[in-house]
Amino acid sequence: MTMKTLTLCVTYHAKPGMRDAFIREVLPAEYWMKSAGKMAAFPTNIFSMQKMTTRSFYSKKWFSEDHQKAHMKQPHMDILMTIKNRYIKDVTIERFC
Repeated sequence: MTMKTLTLCVTYHAKPGMRDAFIREVLPAEYWMKSAGKMAAFPTNIFSMQKMTTRSFYSKKWFSEDHQKAHMKQPHMDILMTIKNRYIKDVTIERFC
């Protein structure tokens, strides 16, 4: 059986003036690099929208939806959620299978 890859395009809508602080806190912690297995995901692409000072965007391609779901249950995701709650007011997620 062939597994379908899953690509997520995520836009974080930061609280006013908080986007850069959010990025500074999560990038060094390498939350973007951790996965449910060393081969669970392709490299992550992270972008900041310079003209939209409250938004940052990332895309991540997973080998399968099961890999992404397992990743969401990892301990570092609780820490990331705490950070997100401090800086982010809303998140938009687009899924491509």
